[in-house]
Amino acid sequence: MDTIKNRIEKLDLSSNIEDGKNPTKILTKTTMIVYDIILIAIILICISTVILNVINMIKFLYECFIEIGNIQYNDVKTENTFRYKLLKYIIYITNSDIPEIVNKFNNQETSAEKVENSFEKIKNIFFGSTKENFETLNNNSKETQKENSKPEKNKEPIFQIFLILKLYYTGIKLYLSLFIICIIIFTVFKLITVTSIINNINIKIDLIGDQKLLYTLIKIGLLSFIYISINLVLYKYYFVNKIYNKYYDTYLKIKELDTIINNTEIDNPNNINVKSDSKEDIEKKVIEYINNNNNTLTKEKKIKLILLYCCIVKHIKKENNNDNDNENLRKYIDTICKGNEISYEAITLYSLLSNKNRKEPIKYYILNNKIILEDADANYIIREVNKRIKEINDKINEINLLFEDDNYIINLGWYFLISLIISSLYITALIIIIYSKYDEIKDFKNFININIPNDNN
Repeated sequence: MDTIKNRIEKLDLSSNIEDGKNPTKILTKTTMIVYDIILIAIILICISTVILNVINMIKFLYECFIEIGNIQYNDVKTENTFRYKLLKYIIYITNSDIPEIVNKFNNQETSAEKVENSFEKIKNIFFGSTKENFETLNNNSKETQKENSKPEKNKEPIFQIFLILKLYYTGIKLYLSLFIICIIIFTVFKLITVTSIINNINIKIDLIGDQKLLYTLIKIGLLSFIYISINLVLYKYYFVNKIYNKYYDTYLKIKELDTIINNTEIDNPNNINVKSDSKEDIEKKVIEYINNNNNTLTKEKKIKLILLYCCIVKHIKKENNNDNDNENLRKYIDTICKGNEISYEAITLYSLLSNKNRKEPIKYYILNNKIILEDADANYIIREVNKRIKEINDKINEINLLFEDDNYIINLGWYFLISLIISSLYITALIIIIYSKYDEIKDFKNFININIPNDNN
């Protein structure tokens, strides 16, 4: 502490021009230190994204191995597969601040109008094709958050794709900040020059001093800018077009599937226990419930009861189902009966399907001779039930085409691999630049020293 105190006391802050001292020297040194700090921050951000890209690739390979094991040896529910977990990114974007991060580029208060316009251009370039999706999802998420008194913290599922994207945008903001600072400093120095001329003062103004560290940082800064730009282009033209849009289409199809069933609110028969009753007992109780309430139930409610309990539950429910599977089935039935909208935060019909039996169609309903539907419109009700069964099976087939496409996972793997290759090239170039300056860096004090000539030099 004493050493630092002595150096501060000896620091010459005088600016007497007659003594040959440059009054702008301190300003020049200060701004150069700011340049150093901003460039170092950008480089550290880029190195952080490299590390995250490596972690993403390792996680991806791990999840793929687990997925292969589940497909080959385990008959897991669709909700437990890697493919279905990837759809959680739709919910993550719904509740995340990704759109707000983009919008902030338009809300920066600055006198430089061109810089403000560049924020809008960045938004349109890198988020234009998903803008409507983001805005729609954001509106839905705000309504959902109002209903929840204690909203949970939104954590990115599985990978760190959007954390990396946030870091890229932070890097861009730092570059823009550096650009604005350069404009401000240039303007200030020009004003000082004009003032000195008006007052007949001969003063030399240096916009930048001689510092080996800054020259090296500028080289790495340019390299980092290229690195960030390439990754943002990769995100825009590969991740959004080939990966995100595919997941979003699958998300919409799954919502449409539940909409076919969830069109009327019905009362859940109290005597039915989806968890413990057999499939035959469930069908018998449903038909008895309809017969006993024949005058109060509408045709649409009768159709939904038979569709839900006598077709869908019978298709999903298995004798070897564990307690968790049966509990999820019960929750789904309760949600459908109440007429509530299904989302990925809840349980969907597609998530309840067995991984090995997704291609197996739901069987059409045929009246059992032992169970008689006492209704004058029984034939109409059965026809409508089977009509919707066909719609459900067709929709499941549409989802399967998207969900089981090899590119559903392969494209994500290519995205991680390309990002990793770009990261490797960036780190290699970074090491080459640093190694080329190794002899200068060894004399670290001289390397970071800022030399600015005096006016009389």
